Amino acid sequence: MKEAEVKVTRRDIQKGTGRNCLRCPIAEAIARVLPALGFENHYVWFEPYGGMCRDALGLEIRDMCDVTVATISEARLDYKLVKWAMNFDDWDDMRHEGWEAYEKRTGEYHPLRPEPFKFALRLSDFTINARVQDRLKA
Repeated sequence: MKEAEVKVTRRDIQKGTGRNCLRCPIAEAIARVLPALGFENHYVWFEPYGGMCRDALGLEIRDMCDVTVATISEARLDYKLVKWAMNFDDWDDMRHEGWEAYEKRTGEYHPLRPEPFKFALRLSDFTINARVQDRLKA
């Protein structure tokens, strides 16, 4: 089965947007490897926790018509990804509002800057929409 190494880089961290299912560093990094997994002209929707954008949590790959073609449910996501995303969101909040305001608002000390990391993403991790199943077997 197809597999790709996903690298979340310092550039992804610097350019990423916290609490954004499309523009977080993990979604951006996964989007770069989609062609290697057989998803040409698709995008990533990454919502690992909290139901901020929708009720469905996890990772989705969608085509340009906004049809979900593959998913990894929240329960099947590696907890390290969820924890990293949560820290990034908190760090991004702090980065934009300043650590003193963040600490006053949350009552917590400011989060650590997220570090680059990498992980393997396998096509077998996904539940594939039946309409694209045959195309991805190649």
